[in-house]
Amino acid sequence: MRAGRGADTEGGLPIGKDALGSWVKRQCTLYTSLHPDQQHLLAAIGITLEAAQARVGPRDSRRRTTTPRFETDVAHARSYAAQHGHLASHAGEEHEGFPIGRWLAEHRQRARKTMGTSPQARVLASLDPWWNPPWPMRWQYAYHHARTHPDAPRAARWITAQRRAGPLLHPDQQQLLADIGISVGRLSFQRGPSCSL
Repeated sequence: MRAGRGADTEGGLPIGKDALGSWVKRQCTLYTSLHPDQQHLLAAIGITLEAAQARVGPRDSRRRTTTPRFETDVAHARSYAAQHGHLASHAGEEHEGFPIGRWLAEHRQRARKTMGTSPQARVLASLDPWWNPPWPMRWQYAYHHARTHPDAPRAARWITAQRRAGPLLHPDQQQLLADIGISVGRLSFQRGPSCSL
């Protein structure tokens, strides 16, 4: 767009079925669910909220909401999160007869393939902000085990490994560890009032 490629435009934004026109329409359709930094980058090339709404019109800009089936299924996720304090279930795990692990794995896979944040992903993030972390789920399983069973030998080994890897961890991983009293870079595990064990 910055190169001024010749194309049919509507409101200064490319239209048409070519790759650029399709991409612009998708960004405009998903605009409100995009990350603020993505919105900022789009604004730099003229795609603001107002331009996006004008480009797609009221019919295309209607957001898909959650389905009745999703609402039924998410009730199981709410129950699981209330019981366990997270949504880091293993793939084969069931909760109250519902295949919660498989269901969450499918939603994680969809979320990774979808640009922006879907209404379903926002509902799941409201139950557990780390339901679909940017790091491997294996780390998340081990974290929750260490959070709930810090004295178990397996958790103790994992905690030691996290301390060694501390500077290499994602900043949010470091914060999660700090939240449960694991000081990255130091050799002590402290329980205190700030721990949610």
